[in-house]
Amino acid sequence: MTPFPFKIFFKLFGIIIALNIAAALFVHLLLPSLNSLKEIVAYVVILTIFTAPFMWLLIIKPLYKITLDAKKMERDFRQFFDSSGDCICHISIDGKFLKMNKTGCAINGFNNPEDAIGRNSTASVVENKEEADEAIRQAAKGETAYVQYKSINKNNRGIWWDSTVSPIRDENGNITSILRVSRDITKQRRIEEKLMHMVEIIKSTADFVATANPDGQVTYYNKAARRMLGIGENEDISNIRIPDTHPEWASRIVLDEGIPSAIQNNTWTGETAFLNRDGKEIHVSQTIIAHKAQDGSVKFLSTIARDITERKKLESQLLHSQKMEAVGRLAGGIAHDFNNILTAMLGSLYILQRKMNENDPLRVYVKRAVALSDNASALVNDLLDFSRKQPVNLKSRDLNMIIKEWLDLSERIVGEDIIIEPNLSKEDMAVMADANQMEHLLMNLATNARDAMPNGGHLKINTKLVELDKGFISAYGYGNSGIYALLSFEDTGIGMSQDIKQRIFEPFFTTKETGKGTGLGLAIVYGIVKQHNGYINVYSEVGRGTTFNIYIPLSRLKVVEEIKIETALKVGIETILLAEDDAAVRRASKDMLEDAGYKVIESQDGEYAIKTFKENKDNIHLVILDVIMPKKNGKEVYEEIKKIRPDIKIIFASGYAADIINKEWKEKEGLEFIQKPFMPNEFLKKLRDVLDR
Repeated sequence: MTPFPFKIFFKLFGIIIALNIAAALFVHLLLPSLNSLKEIVAYVVILTIFTAPFMWLLIIKPLYKITLDAKKMERDFRQFFDSSGDCICHISIDGKFLKMNKTGCAINGFNNPEDAIGRNSTASVVENKEEADEAIRQAAKGETAYVQYKSINKNNRGIWWDSTVSPIRDENGNITSILRVSRDITKQRRIEEKLMHMVEIIKSTADFVATANPDGQVTYYNKAARRMLGIGENEDISNIRIPDTHPEWASRIVLDEGIPSAIQNNTWTGETAFLNRDGKEIHVSQTIIAHKAQDGSVKFLSTIARDITERKKLESQLLHSQKMEAVGRLAGGIAHDFNNILTAMLGSLYILQRKMNENDPLRVYVKRAVALSDNASALVNDLLDFSRKQPVNLKSRDLNMIIKEWLDLSERIVGEDIIIEPNLSKEDMAVMADANQMEHLLMNLATNARDAMPNGGHLKINTKLVELDKGFISAYGYGNSGIYALLSFEDTGIGMSQDIKQRIFEPFFTTKETGKGTGLGLAIVYGIVKQHNGYINVYSEVGRGTTFNIYIPLSRLKVVEEIKIETALKVGIETILLAEDDAAVRRASKDMLEDAGYKVIESQDGEYAIKTFKENKDNIHLVILDVIMPKKNGKEVYEEIKKIRPDIKIIFASGYAADIINKEWKEKEGLEFIQKPFMPNEFLKKLRDVLDR
């Protein structure tokens, strides 16, 4: 209980008595009949007694209440000042601390409030110091200021403050000091900084980032998303909905599968596509996230997507390459077996033809069979060209010269209604090429152009030097950097759709009527290009023609000029070791050799060939080895008999050039090779040439 203020009471009572005495003297002067001092004193006492209650009620009690209220306010303010969770500082007009509460002392590292008194109130500010000083100046002028700044406390810890700085005025309205109330927002600031970093990352990431409300209205696109869709950086997106930015097929995936799955499982990931304002589909790997409230309802949706156009292109190229390789292996295997059959057929027909009289009426059927077998052989060679198992004779050739020589025959291929417009580079166009193969390539490209222009047109044939750089390799997903000879075939034909363009290099794929084409032409072109370590691209649109671009590596070697000399076929009397596992081929080859005067020793496998050679090593003049044989292959037999007789002459024969007879080993050893199916004259001429060296 608050004690009675006796000091104040007696001071006031004394003042009252003094006033009463003064009043009594005044009365005595006005009323001289009151002469006695006792009467005056009695009058004062009586007057005081009568006025004291009124003085208590009207003056002393209210004054007492005011005093109590003032002390309570001071006590409450001190309690608030010291117990507040905020830092409260009393600051002088010139910015010095006059007082600091306990919270402020604890946060700022002061042991007691007196340590802060007299210090500059902004001395420890390290960020936004100018703003903190300006807030003090504004408060000194009578304005309330709000400011955020960072200070370093006595313990060297950084603290972010959110402060309100206000003036303090006296009863006359004069500014006497400043009150600064500051709240520690360090944790909040760290969270805000992390959020800002996340926002900056989202803004600057190369991935597509977007948000939408649960009903599908888009609410946010980052820069990458706007760039991908062709939307301006500051363009309004409030009217865009999720389906608006997807092609129809992708929209169905997102709406029917992606969003429902995300709502059920929180996230969904799949491959979709966006549709930009140019109508271009951009394939993406997309993740959709459903952000939920505590009650499980969806607050909003977000999505992150990455452009996988290049990956899809590479995957498509890889699948195409693998498919072509698989078909090539199949074609090579079929060609190998078929070559053996054709070799036996041609050999038998050759013997039959030689045994028949010139006037024999059946001779015409033999000739027809030989011609048909020759056509079948050409078809097999086409398969081998495609499968890249046909051996090639790569030499440094002038590409322009090959084209010029081919142009002399081109009119017969394309017809008179197609105008050929050659534009050949004047630069050195030396490439490592097989001239026959390149002529075959030109013929097939010209045939394809002719079929694409049934009503005539123009065929442009261009050559020039180009450099394949990192940009080309990145754009197409293949290639080695360097200088290449570029051969372009450009027609004005009907063109082709994207679906057809994807399949044109597949063997037996054709858009012609049944019986009008084999579908091998462009497959052969593809195989020849690959055998020449080159690359081929095709550009085409329906109704706008087609362009084939072929890149062949430039050669640094001197161009080789070949002179062909025809010689008459010679016969012989030498002994030949014939090692061939196919009985029909072995029998036909033996008949041809014996008919030409040679003595033949047969062998059906590799081990027997070595055994036979050892037994007849001094009598054998030449060995014919099939590349692929049971027990020991041709290369293994070659190595064994070379140890026995290093000077022995050997010819390899095969349906295709297998890996065991690789180009480097063949060149190093100086090997001779003949490709099945071979014409009998070709076979005998090759044999005679090797024997006569």
